[in-house]
Amino acid sequence: MKPIEILDTVILTYPFLLFIFLTVNNQILGIDSWYWTKFTGISPLFANIFSLVMYYAVYLLFRISQHPKWKLLAFYFLINPFTIRFFIFELDDYFYFLASFIAILAFKKYRIHIAVASVLLYLIAHPHLILPGITNGLTHIETAVSIYSMLYVLPAIIFLFQNNRKALIPLLVLLILSPTGKFSSTALPVLIFSLYLSLRSPKANYMSSLFLAVLMIGSIFIYATHQMYMNNYVEEKFCSKNTCHLPEEYWQYGHYLAYKGYVVDGGMEYGVCRCYNRECLLLNLTSCR
Repeated sequence: MKPIEILDTVILTYPFLLFIFLTVNNQILGIDSWYWTKFTGISPLFANIFSLVMYYAVYLLFRISQHPKWKLLAFYFLINPFTIRFFIFELDDYFYFLASFIAILAFKKYRIHIAVASVLLYLIAHPHLILPGITNGLTHIETAVSIYSMLYVLPAIIFLFQNNRKALIPLLVLLILSPTGKFSSTALPVLIFSLYLSLRSPKANYMSSLFLAVLMIGSIFIYATHQMYMNNYVEEKFCSKNTCHLPEEYWQYGHYLAYKGYVVDGGMEYGVCRCYNRECLLLNLTSCR
């Protein structure tokens, strides 16, 4: 078996293992994904199926691109930690990804232009991510400046450095403009998708590629395990009968507890449409501020 076939097998196989792991434990990844699961009226099983389809849809987009080295590009795209976004059941993000990727494939001459425009539109829609904290003074999980923002795209940085260093310029500029996890894991993949397809003859070292893949896959399973542990911990510590009283530092578990049927009181906000406290449990977009 050729090295690229081994790498291809790795990224095609592990999502099934993650799907089984989450489904057996009746869990899904993410915070807002619990809101979308309850809002759409589906079970965690179908949310995980939807996420699995999303992951393989992104993989197939590289095949559709007909790039001579599409398997290598798909591999180096899907081993970035931002891939976890494809496993998080958030319909608004799925629409953003697919619309942007399809537009980039459809208009080959304007790939970079479309990608940059898409990323900038994302920033316009999320102004609190621009130079975090300056625009509205928020101190929030979405606006937190962290080294993790670069880790989300680290394999892409390495790959582009090896194949086209000039392509790193727009990526690093945007990363400096918004060094947040939300931006680098949701908007930057669109730019990276475009930059990859512009590479003529990409190359990569087999062993280092395999190492990065194992590291990323291990990180995703650790994240999933930790999230399950915290969901159970918060439920046991702050919930009694049918009510949960959440301290602000645990606000992000509000959607999960609401999905479980609890009335959640306290906490800062739960992350969808900036709803607050019991308002988030109405599951009606008209209740959003």
